[in-house]
Amino acid sequence: MVTLLRGRTVPVGFLSLVLCFLFVSVALVESSTTWPCTFQFGNNSYDLTPISDILFDAIDGGSNDYYFKVCDPTTVAGNISPTKPCDDGTQVCQESVTTGVSCGIGPPSTSELTTLGGVATSGVVMQTSGGVVGCGSVPRSTTINIACLDDFTGKSEGSLDPMDENPACVYTVNLYSETACPTSSTSPSVRCCIYGNASTSDLSCAAMEWTSNFNCLPVQGMPFWASFPADDCNSCFDKCSNADKRR
Repeated sequence: MVTLLRGRTVPVGFLSLVLCFLFVSVALVESSTTWPCTFQFGNNSYDLTPISDILFDAIDGGSNDYYFKVCDPTTVAGNISPTKPCDDGTQVCQESVTTGVSCGIGPPSTSELTTLGGVATSGVVMQTSGGVVGCGSVPRSTTINIACLDDFTGKSEGSLDPMDENPACVYTVNLYSETACPTSSTSPSVRCCIYGNASTSDLSCAAMEWTSNFNCLPVQGMPFWASFPADDCNSCFDKCSNADKRR
């Protein structure tokens, strides 16, 4: 379906403003972390940046401390001596008296969390391996489940379950956060195509159904000028004020 809109509309500066906005947005989401902090799984997007500066301390049943950040390495924390740090690139660093013991080297592999403890949820799973060999001949590894806080009662922002070691030298910790609640990022349903003379602002708009290989269709007597995505037809027409809609 094509919906045409005729009249004087959208000044040339409109698209300049859009491009400028996109440029600023990119600059804002540039990560200052060592590893990626935003993730896309299908239509779900996650941004862990708000918790990226937090040094988490997970404690196991033996009161051992495991320090980590979600998007950066941790080599020294707590009582760990700077002269006895965890290996470079460690995500989860265990404190052993004054010595750091790496429980996995980043960057972590990531996947989408869908269930946790039998509860349907969403979030990000981070997994690291290649840590210090122990427990006979097992390189330590860790899984961090970052789960959507909204799906769990009795949990608070940034809360942790005790570090679980099962089997030996294989660790799992659950972290609860609002940042692990996904934002849907489906494709726009409409492409707004602008035709006409941009120099005189004598423009026309056409709202067309979005497809993956979309191109604005030619309209006889109206040269193509520009296009942009929109959520629906009205969103397209709102950019073409003071015009009469023609279907």
